[in-house]
Amino acid sequence: MTQPNHTQTIPNKNSMPISVWLFMQGYHASSLPPSVTWYAPGREFIGRTDHYTLNLYRGKGYVLDKRFLDQGIWNA
Repeated sequence: MTQPNHTQTIPNKNSMPISVWLFMQGYHASSLPPSVTWYAPGREFIGRTDHYTLNLYRGKGYVLDKRFLDQGIWNA
């Protein structure tokens, strides 16, 4: 049985700089709160925003704004 790969939820997002990724979702790296709500299809939790955590969850396909779960937004 094949399981879906949730790490590829949002294509091309890892190739863009993290500052651009944050800005597209309404955040700035300099004013990012210490904790935010992370979203993925069917998942939602509050987590930290340190550099390690940003890269970890960003790489797993999580976003900071539910609107960006739609892959079409990233390709626009």
